[in-house]
Amino acid sequence: YTAIENKSRAEQGNIAIDEFRQAFKRHEADTGSSAVQGKSPYRPSGRRPRAVSDQTRDHYATVSLAALSYKISMMTEHLQEHRKDNHSRRGLMSMLVRRQKLLKYMRRKEPDNYQMVLKSLSLKDRTFVGNKY
Repeated sequence: YTAIENKSRAEQGNIAIDEFRQAFKRHEADTGSSAVQGKSPYRPSGRRPRAVSDQTRDHYATVSLAALSYKISMMTEHLQEHRKDNHSRRGLMSMLVRRQKLLKYMRRKEPDNYQMVLKSLSLKDRTFVGNKY
């Protein structure tokens, strides 16, 4: 009854994202840091931005990239089955742009970490591709 195959697709996605967060924990007892929670530490919901170290910001980018990549793969599977679902397609496009911006930030601030993330998420380095507009 509690097997992962019996859970809904949304619950399976939440479990997979939790596994990404577990992989990027800073230490064994890390349960509440903003990097593990996957929320932006430098822009809490509706509040003024607070000062955060660059290391925390870079760690957040890594966790967000892992979670976004998983969500993008799930949305791609959904759109292959439901080709006319344009509302979901729009959400996919926004996720792709967000991931692209995070990758650009990491490439600029942490080039070593950028290469590690590309390798671990099996993404391609597309820095040579210019803007099409």
